[in-house]
Amino acid sequence: MVNENLARMPQDWHLTYGEGKQIIALDSEVLYDGKPTIRLDPHVDGEDVNIYRECDGTWLSVKAGDHIIAKAKILVQQDYVYTGSDPPQYNGGRLGIDFTAPTGIGNNIETVDGVPHDGVEHVASMVNWGTKGWKQKTWDFIVPDTIFTADRFGNPIPPTQITQIVAWLDVRPATELGKVWFADTELYINPDLTFPPFTDVPPTEPPAEIVNSGLMLGGLLFLVLCGLIVLLGGGKK
Repeated sequence: MVNENLARMPQDWHLTYGEGKQIIALDSEVLYDGKPTIRLDPHVDGEDVNIYRECDGTWLSVKAGDHIIAKAKILVQQDYVYTGSDPPQYNGGRLGIDFTAPTGIGNNIETVDGVPHDGVEHVASMVNWGTKGWKQKTWDFIVPDTIFTADRFGNPIPPTQITQIVAWLDVRPATELGKVWFADTELYINPDLTFPPFTDVPPTEPPAEIVNSGLMLGGLLFLVLCGLIVLLGGGKK
């Protein structure tokens, strides 16, 4: 299938995290485009084990050079006021991706979430507390061909390349009490950009100056036509 979405909602997302009480919910009241959304509720110590306030996608096999495009619409609780001490631009709802090595080789090799790598990248992946309405976040990158000898925590691993990715949704910081909703998730591996959804762009209205010039031209033609009728009519008398 051309441009198969590998992050369909909800079937390609894990709506449970560990045992016991769950804080991941499929929300049929807060909809996006008429469809249910995934909601992440607050974590409560001693009640649930999802201390990262995270919802994981499906593990996917990749190789160096693969082109990945991932998207999600994110809505933060509109009446929630961020109370943390970290800079507010580093907090809210987030779309991220983990890169991993072959099964059994250490922890994650790398992440596309900007922590602890690059503050600019981190901010780019977030919809911050206080943001109004739904906002889209997009990752568009090539899987690197780097040979890794340590995971992202610095633990040594046998030399290896990235072989798997997993997309995830989370709330930062996990201790905040605001809710976050996610919708319209997409993930493509080596998409053909000449096929939908990348070419499925609705037509736009022509610029106002073109419309206006067309109306002016039409008006001039009408006046010329009226003049010809008058002249012809006068010639018959």
